[in-house]
Amino acid sequence: MILVTAATGEFGNFVVRKLLKRVPPEKVAVAVRNPAKAHHFAAQGITVRRADYDDLQSWFPAVVDVDRLLLISSPEFDVEKRVAQHLRVIDAAVALRVRQIAYTSFIGADTPRPGGFNAHYLTERVLERCGIAYTFLRNPFYTESVLPKEFLEESVRKGVVKSAAGTHPVNTATRANLAEAAAVVLATDGHERTACDLTGPPWTFPQLAASLARFTGLPIELRDVPLEELGPMAFVVELIAEGYFERNTPHLEQLIGRRPIDLDQYVKNVLGPMKDSLVREFARAATE
Repeated sequence: MILVTAATGEFGNFVVRKLLKRVPPEKVAVAVRNPAKAHHFAAQGITVRRADYDDLQSWFPAVVDVDRLLLISSPEFDVEKRVAQHLRVIDAAVALRVRQIAYTSFIGADTPRPGGFNAHYLTERVLERCGIAYTFLRNPFYTESVLPKEFLEESVRKGVVKSAAGTHPVNTATRANLAEAAAVVLATDGHERTACDLTGPPWTFPQLAASLARFTGLPIELRDVPLEELGPMAFVVELIAEGYFERNTPHLEQLIGRRPIDLDQYVKNVLGPMKDSLVREFARAATE
């Protein structure tokens, strides 16, 4: 049995969908805090089990007969609380003799990091010592998080890509590609005691402006702005400017068997359905 934790979250849903292309539903179980939100899994023949990261006892029945487990990292940002949540799952997995845990870690978790990212480093070290075969799936930021649809739309409407990252490259990857990599690890052998740095094709903000211009046929300017003008994205862009996400490996491509979605394809996927309306809006604004 393969168990996916936090399966009602966006990433967990993606993983289950990818997993069902490789294994039958009767070999898949999901652990969720609220089973009422998992009726779509049950309808597909997937076993639904209740488990809560804050309730150790809930994990013992959840991992019964589980061979491989995907521990999707908790969204809690407090390091102590986050690691404690992960430990509850690991403790139950050890007690019930789960054979392998795949953990959705983060790029750079092989070394200690300041702030909330250090929870990944600490969790990895626990997994290395717990006696269960581990696979570290060190994800980067999702492309959808760094380049949300709203940001791309506004950039095209105004003809300006705002950035404070200079020309530093950044590795992001889409949820779909990362979820597929996780499904491969869960459904196939040979990934035990490995660490996978799952990076997508690197891109820069100047390349983003050029990609938007090619796709729309409009003049798109790259404009360097102070970090405070970037709102909630300032934290991520500051890390990009510091070179935090420059690591680049072939691991994601090797797992999914093809080149991950690159910047041009992502722009096309996101803006394709609204390309004509965005071009019209740009033209109308230019004449006002």
